[in-house]
Amino acid sequence: TTEIYTLSLHDALPIYIGLCQVAISHMPSLGPTLGISNLFDPYDNMTAGAYLLSYYISNNGSVEGGLRSYGGGGSYINLVLSTRERLIANGGL
Repeated sequence: TTEIYTLSLHDALPIYIGLCQVAISHMPSLGPTLGISNLFDPYDNMTAGAYLLSYYISNNGSVEGGLRSYGGGGSYINLVLSTRERLIANGGL
């Protein structure tokens, strides 16, 4: 199931939206930079998520550091990295 977190019950704005779980707080800078306007739109959400992950990987110098900055915990990072290694080993990347 997908959980939507809110800033408060009063304003009920989702903090993380869509498949990439992009924080709505990124929209003021990402919207104009990427030409996107709706994180509920799958294209806009994936565009924002890919941009952010690429930015975090570049700034942290590694995929692991990028995933950590994107918001993944230790077990999530291990799962992503092991899946990546499996794909590489099987010619998928």
